[in-house]
Amino acid sequence: MLFDTGMATDNSNVVSHGIDLLATTVQLTEQGILPWEIGDRLRSKPLPSEKVTEESIRKANEINRFFRNKIMVRRLKNLHVSDYMKDLESLLENTSRVSVNKIPILVKLPTFYEESVETEKLIKTYRSLDTDRGLSETNEVWTFVNKIERNSKNQKAANFYFANSRNELLRITVPLKDIGLSVWDYIAKKGKIGIKASLPKSRIQGYDFYLYGLPNNYDLFDPR
Repeated sequence: MLFDTGMATDNSNVVSHGIDLLATTVQLTEQGILPWEIGDRLRSKPLPSEKVTEESIRKANEINRFFRNKIMVRRLKNLHVSDYMKDLESLLENTSRVSVNKIPILVKLPTFYEESVETEKLIKTYRSLDTDRGLSETNEVWTFVNKIERNSKNQKAANFYFANSRNELLRITVPLKDIGLSVWDYIAKKGKIGIKASLPKSRIQGYDFYLYGLPNNYDLFDPR
């Protein structure tokens, strides 16, 4: 399938090139093109001629179903649906014709989808804490299980997840530009770390799942 090399619709508020813009975004993301660059290319008149693979179309459909189902479930459970979710729901109704003001949402969907999938794997594998907000003492060895990056308008950070012997999770959030990021990357590569601290509890946003966070004051020790 080729990009339409003709002009986009003559409507400054809508991007419409006669192709699935989500499938296009998926393919460009997998090519390593940054979201802001994808946005510029989607707005361009005309779009560059380029093939969109069947795999990109399949994955775009998968992403579409995933987020539409999540929003539908929230409505069925009478849970709050944010303005962002409403905009996303509107966008997903027709990903071949997208309002210019929704392009920033569109270009982040592939990475948000991967983040959501990886997060849900953790939720299915590990045990949620109770909702008690009190501190819990730890002086034990934690095993690295995953690193999930969040690069959004409100948060640009890497979340490192570690598990203890009770199948509980600890999340350590490090800003992407923090000098400590390389240290936690090194610890993750080693696989295990001993931690002594009073751990607060927090919830994974968007899910009824509680885990530990790392306070400002803590001690690390060699797990051997």
